[in-house]
Amino acid sequence: MPGPATSWVARPTESPGCLREPVPTLCARPETARGKVAVVSWKRRAVRTAALASLAGTVWLLRERAAPRPHHRLILSDEPFELRAYPPQLVAAISHAGARHTVLKRAYSRLSRYLDGRDRVSSERRSARLPMMVPVLHSRDGEGGWRTCVLMPEGWGRENLPSPLAGITLEAIPPRTVAVVPFRGSPDERGMRRHEDSLRRWMEERGLRPIGVAEHACYNSPTVPPPLRHNEVWVQVAPG
Repeated sequence: MPGPATSWVARPTESPGCLREPVPTLCARPETARGKVAVVSWKRRAVRTAALASLAGTVWLLRERAAPRPHHRLILSDEPFELRAYPPQLVAAISHAGARHTVLKRAYSRLSRYLDGRDRVSSERRSARLPMMVPVLHSRDGEGGWRTCVLMPEGWGRENLPSPLAGITLEAIPPRTVAVVPFRGSPDERGMRRHEDSLRRWMEERGLRPIGVAEHACYNSPTVPPPLRHNEVWVQVAPG
C-alpha cells in the first residue's frame, strides 16, 4: 500500500538550492477538497433558505394576527368548543374542483388579487384596496368541488364594493349561530374530519341540531408553516 505523498522542502536556515531529506506531507486530493467545499456550501444554502422561510412565515403570521376579524357574540364556551352568533356578512366567493390543498391555494390567490385591485373589471382596478379579513372560509359545494369565501370589511356593501371578474361572486350570508372547535397545524382532510366528528358529538351532547356542511375557518395563508397555523371547524346550528 503506497504511503503518504512526499514533497521536498528547504530548511529555513539553508539556501533554496541545498535540499536535504524528504519531509512527508499529507496532501488532500483535489476532488476530495472540492467535494468538502461543495457540501459546506450546500449546508450553508440550506440553513440560509430555512432561515428565510422561517422569517417569511413569522412576518406573515404577525401580519395575519393583526388582520381584522368579524364581530360575534359568544353564547357558550365549553373548552375547546364554543357557540357563537354572527351578524349578517357579505363575502366574495369562488368555487374550484380538484384536490383540496391545491384548490385552497388557487382560490386564496384569486381572492387576494380581487382585494388588492387586480381581479376587478378594468374600470375599477384603481379603486380602494380592501383589507384581508380572517378567517377565510372553505367548504364543500353542492357539485363536488370546493367553495372558498373571504369576508368583506364592515361598512362595505354591494353598492360600493368593486365588481369582481368572472368566477368571483359577492354573496350575502344571513345572521347565524355556529358551533366551533379550534385546532393548530396543517388542515388536511383527515384532521378536519377528526375535529368535525368531535364537534358534532359535542353538539349532540348539548342538544344542538346541525345544518349543512362543515366549514373550515382558516386564519393564516397557505404560505405560513403548518405548525404555526390557526384553524377552526364551524358547523351551523339550527335556530331554536
